[in-house]
Amino acid sequence: MENSQDLSVQFSNINNKVFENAAVVLALVSDEGKIININKTAMDMLGKQKAEILNRLGGEVFNCTNAWSRGKVVCGIGKHCPQCSVRNSVMTTFETGKTIYKRQGHLDIVVNGEIIRLQLLITTAVVDIEGRNYVLLTIDDITELKAQQNKLKDAIATKDKFFSIISHDLRGPIGGILGLSEILKEDLKEKNYESLEEYVHVISDEIKKTHKLLENLLLWSHSQKGKLSLKPEVLNAQTLATDVIGLLRGLADKKEVQIINEIPKGLHVKADKEMLSTIIRNLVSNAIKFTDKDGMITLKAEKKKQFVHFSISDTGIGMTEKMKNNLFDISVNISRNGTNNEKGTGLGLMLCKEFVEKHGGKIWVESKENQGTTMFFVIPDKV
Repeated sequence: MENSQDLSVQFSNINNKVFENAAVVLALVSDEGKIININKTAMDMLGKQKAEILNRLGGEVFNCTNAWSRGKVVCGIGKHCPQCSVRNSVMTTFETGKTIYKRQGHLDIVVNGEIIRLQLLITTAVVDIEGRNYVLLTIDDITELKAQQNKLKDAIATKDKFFSIISHDLRGPIGGILGLSEILKEDLKEKNYESLEEYVHVISDEIKKTHKLLENLLLWSHSQKGKLSLKPEVLNAQTLATDVIGLLRGLADKKEVQIINEIPKGLHVKADKEMLSTIIRNLVSNAIKFTDKDGMITLKAEKKKQFVHFSISDTGIGMTEKMKNNLFDISVNISRNGTNNEKGTGLGLMLCKEFVEKHGGKIWVESKENQGTTMFFVIPDKV
């Protein structure tokens, strides 16, 4: 029969094996914020051996982006430390003795020179070892799960946007065209030709708008399904912009809005022609929509280091801070009528963002109410 000492040693060995082989990150932390012990899962995640970890500060061990200043470890005393999810959980448990169970948080770490934000579930509990309190820190890495949740959220928002456009933004114009066509039939039957030209122009305008919306809808649909592949070629940016402006000249002339192309003649960019044309067309179209009579729209572009920077500025009605912040959020409806009560869906901007990011670039806006808007987008210079 085994004595109590043998059983104690046996259970101690079992506990050590459980600690070492647990499928989550486990770390024993001292009240100084130093790692006293850590398990195999943690070492695998960090790519470090125990000798590189033990008795070092948590921020140093986990390669926290904010743990270093001028080459020295400042874990726990840096200006960003009070916002650290991991540190706050550990310190709260030390101070209160209470277990914190699966608190959501994040940690920005450096991996191979790249900053990565880990999304975490953090659990902390007090452990008494030989009369001294330590905190057992458990970390579940839910970064991939969060990414999947965000994708699902975007997919649902995309579906809702599609249904909204189909049920409202397409149904309305088509219903209007049907109504006008019935009036035309009656007028033709009664040989009342006076208003025919006016009706034909209205129908033509509505069909053009609906056709443009359908084109954008189909492009966006293909993009969401991953069916749009990038076909880059060397393009003359000024020529391409001039062609796009030509397509929109009628809209601009109707509102007496001047469009100026200041893109240099010799500026070339390697990009997908259809996608770049769509980006510029939608941004210029939006600028026309939100610019008053006698306004001005200016297109510019220049090379800076490894990128080509484009800007499309207008003297229009501008945006509020809230509009700017939600401009590219598909789940928020920020659509508003233009200065001539032109209607829109916000779909064009979603396409612009998709296509710019497909090129490895980014898009943003600068605007103030009643002071105009400038849309910027940057794509890598691969010429």
